[in-house]
Amino acid sequence: MSKHTTFQIPLFPKYAFVLLAIIALADCHNSNSLAIQGLKFLDQGKKITALKYFEEALDANKKNPLALYGKGKIMIESSLTMSLGQKLIESSLPKLDKKYKTDAVLSLGKSYAATNLYGRAIKVLEESLAEGNQDVDLYLDLSFYHLQNLEKNPARNILVKGLAANPKSMRLYLAQANLDQKYFHDNYGAIQTLEKAFQMDKTSKEAAKSLAVLYYKIGNPPKAVDYLKILKDLQTDNAEKLNTEKWILQAQSRQWQINP
Repeated sequence: MSKHTTFQIPLFPKYAFVLLAIIALADCHNSNSLAIQGLKFLDQGKKITALKYFEEALDANKKNPLALYGKGKIMIESSLTMSLGQKLIESSLPKLDKKYKTDAVLSLGKSYAATNLYGRAIKVLEESLAEGNQDVDLYLDLSFYHLQNLEKNPARNILVKGLAANPKSMRLYLAQANLDQKYFHDNYGAIQTLEKAFQMDKTSKEAAKSLAVLYYKIGNPPKAVDYLKILKDLQTDNAEKLNTEKWILQAQSRQWQINP
């Protein structure tokens, strides 16, 4: 064996490894570029085009979390491919960028709930919250899934935790007030929650309307009228204003048929 041959053989594996690493990095970069392009098309509602990009991305890197998430989102929309879509999103979560992770978790939860798998929906959302995610929609959806699972106390507790993490979220205040009224028959508690919300945002038509209804229900028409007048001032649509004027007159004469 010549010196030349002896010298080259030990070095070949080293260079081969470097070459393979470069190729792998290029594939990953290309896969990410394709997946990101697919997500852009998905945001535009062009699902067929988006799916094509996700498939190409997965051909380059079968474990690409963005492509798994994007393809999974499309798959879970059909009952025929929902199970596959769920598995794709599940496999994407461990390495999925935070920018997309909340949506992935929410989409997965909704998919489970669509087939009455509320326990699985609850679990995946709870895991996301445990990781430090404080997105308002996580708390709202988790509360809803607990209610659908006939667990009203956990449903309320999660809203309380949500408000502690997001003290300026009108949606969480409204959800808690609705839950207190509907599931705990606590109109006074609901009023207290909505008063806090309205003090925080005095432009909330929904809070003003809900307060008017609740005050009328507990036998305080004057207070109900006060909030109906506030509601009217906040409204810009003339038809809505006329309807609210009718409610005001009905509430003043204690003949308001509450079905707003």
